[in-house]
Amino acid sequence: MAIYLFEMTFIALFGAILCRETEKRTKPYITLCFFMLTFVAGIRSVNVGVDTEQFSRAYQMIGMTPWDNLFSSFRYEWAFLLLCKVLNYISVNPQLLLIVSSILINVPLGVFIFRNSPSAALSAFLYVGLGLYTSNMNIMREAIAVSFILIAFEMLKSNRDLLFLLFVFIASGFHQTAPFLLILWPLWRIGFNKHFIIAYGAIFVISFVFAHQISDLLALLLGRDQIYSSEFTGSNYFGALLKALLAVFITAIVLNYFHVGQKRGILLSNEDQFYCHMLMLWILFSIFGMQIQIFSRLCMYFNVFALVGIACALRFIQNAGERAFVELLLGAIALSYFVIIGMFRPEWQGVIPYGVGVGFSDCISLIR
Repeated sequence: MAIYLFEMTFIALFGAILCRETEKRTKPYITLCFFMLTFVAGIRSVNVGVDTEQFSRAYQMIGMTPWDNLFSSFRYEWAFLLLCKVLNYISVNPQLLLIVSSILINVPLGVFIFRNSPSAALSAFLYVGLGLYTSNMNIMREAIAVSFILIAFEMLKSNRDLLFLLFVFIASGFHQTAPFLLILWPLWRIGFNKHFIIAYGAIFVISFVFAHQISDLLALLLGRDQIYSSEFTGSNYFGALLKALLAVFITAIVLNYFHVGQKRGILLSNEDQFYCHMLMLWILFSIFGMQIQIFSRLCMYFNVFALVGIACALRFIQNAGERAFVELLLGAIALSYFVIIGMFRPEWQGVIPYGVGVGFSDCISLIR
């Protein structure tokens, strides 16, 4: 766990020194932080991350599979297969996949935070503290898909709808759930108000009570016997409950300070209202995950927006002391959450203990 605590310490200390809410200082700060995060994730051992060893084996098998049989021989999506196949021409060492995937996952996220967060240090700290960073070491395919969704979001903001569709399509090439993110298009345009809070509340109740029936309906619509393999559809109720409570707590803080801004006559931007929808969907799939574990993975598409949404909400706090207190409180909660999970439930993500997978022989093999 020490390596992750070092990363959080680095992010916090250098955030206090370098990050002063100006682009001139924020850019090198984000570059330093995400270079560190990318490097640590990229050189990890295949034993770090529950699914890492599986992806490493698949990488080698994909490399040995002829192009004619490539897309019919594996259950993985087309873009992931192409990535692995092309990388095999550079090196058969699966460490290359870990390095490249770490770049694909963390660099777009760093750019997303730089472009959108009023407090890059807080967003970067929460990225590690809330467990998103370590989750990304586990769910490689979906994490890459999330990165392309973040790029799609930038296209959405600039009204380049065709490019938005293109990047959602690329994301779907890494994970089959990504097409659901087409929902971002209408959510960006419809705004957010108190009526949505009531509507989402009703959806939360329905999703909790009828989760299994909804899953069966989705399976029917998709022409499957079940929505996902039964070994993944069980429920880790305690873990899902903890994550749902965390999502509710953070959403409550964000909505509260957005409301404070509105009471002072400040209009919420399109981005602010969009982040409210993302937080609500984070809660929704956390609740789904309490009943059917696999649905909790969809949270990864939405809690990443919370990293910026939190910082956007805190900008409405006029009193500097109160703002500093709330930031410290959020940081302390994130740190405590990370340490508790790391100590008592390390098997959830399999990233503790951390190990380095790159030696001198690996460096030689990577360039063969």
